[in-house]
Amino acid sequence: MKKILVFMIIVLFSPIVFSKWTDNLPDPPSRYDPRIKPSLSGGDDQGSESLPLGLRILCDAHYSYGTAVSPDGDIYFTQFNKMRVSKYDPLTGQTEVVISNRGGLYGIAFDVSGNMFLGIDGGFKGGKVVKRNPDGSEEEIMTGLTRPRQVICDKAGNVYVAVEGDEEILKWNKTTKEILTVIKDIPTVQGVAIGPKGQIYFSQYGIMKGRGVALKPGYIGVVNPDGTYRVIADGFWRARGISVDFHGNIYLVTEANAWDQGNSGLIVRVKKGGEQEVLLSGIDYPEFPTIGKDGQLYVTLGRDNKLVSFNPQHRFNYQATNSPDFKMAVENAEWQITSGEAGIKIAIKADNLPISGFLDVESSTDEAAIWIDIPANRLNLSLEELPYHTPERPTPGIFELPKTEVRSQSGRCSAFVIPRRNHTRCRCPIKLPFWQIFVLK
Repeated sequence: MKKILVFMIIVLFSPIVFSKWTDNLPDPPSRYDPRIKPSLSGGDDQGSESLPLGLRILCDAHYSYGTAVSPDGDIYFTQFNKMRVSKYDPLTGQTEVVISNRGGLYGIAFDVSGNMFLGIDGGFKGGKVVKRNPDGSEEEIMTGLTRPRQVICDKAGNVYVAVEGDEEILKWNKTTKEILTVIKDIPTVQGVAIGPKGQIYFSQYGIMKGRGVALKPGYIGVVNPDGTYRVIADGFWRARGISVDFHGNIYLVTEANAWDQGNSGLIVRVKKGGEQEVLLSGIDYPEFPTIGKDGQLYVTLGRDNKLVSFNPQHRFNYQATNSPDFKMAVENAEWQITSGEAGIKIAIKADNLPISGFLDVESSTDEAAIWIDIPANRLNLSLEELPYHTPERPTPGIFELPKTEVRSQSGRCSAFVIPRRNHTRCRCPIKLPFWQIFVLK
């Protein structure tokens, strides 16, 4: 009888535990298999915070994989699915489309003369790097690449590109026009940056296997001017782009954890000696960053379609709302639940649970910001948003997000919505949406 019972249990549960993926890709080891493991453990997970404090939403950046700062301080970013390049002015907050109808846009960089360099993903051996002069004329300086990713320029105007599919980093010499391989045999190489003394830093995404499950984390390496090579820091799941500041600190962004769960991305600072510091966790799919002339880190969130800036000096304080299941963090301002004559009126509504009141901006600052999160069970799923997914790969959860109302005397207010995804098993469905209201007096 016991043998029959054991056999019945095996028959009942084996399709769930031991079934193959529907698309016949190889199974990952049980340690990383989301069908078997209820959650990731230890270093396989990169954690998730409730609110991304220090992060500010600046503008829409649809499916963006690249940012760069121009000589005049504007932040340029590529938009893969919109097939365009746009720029954001940190002084005015204005955005402008500068290139349209250009497919495959990935990395972007500038030299000191204002020449723009674009990495174009064109499939197997169809990728290239294009130089765009200030007058709008263009020339292809590298061709025959397989999945070019981050692009960067050094002080002399030489161009470097990380080429994922070819597992190498290439250098285009501005003077001789020669193309050299500066490092090779790096599977899933993604990021490249130049240090103050000419060091070539690079990031590796990790080792992948089947349905996007990562089996081994990536790392940051360096090639010194004398040709020596070493790994500086490792243990980063889905390591994407990097940037180096004037002091030689490296800033790395990671998209997600071993399972590609939503809101498990990081911003990490790595000092010259290899010491790591997680500056921010709980963000979703940050891509290739750049450091602006104001010293802030600018990066796009690929799945949330936003350009954001990060400054650890931004100070947010938790404040009460008039709804028990809403959370709020406010920077440089005091929230008043009851209406008053002073301040900026804010009204947010989700299924008859409103947040309304006034925001009093501190007299010592010119700007303020709010993060608000609301449970997803207050929202309805949208039947209109694309893309649709197959039953085997369901949609990550696209909600009908409520409207926000922000009023001020200056009229220079904006409100954005970012969804926060469930941090269990895989990345769907979305769990919490975030509102950030960025206000200029």
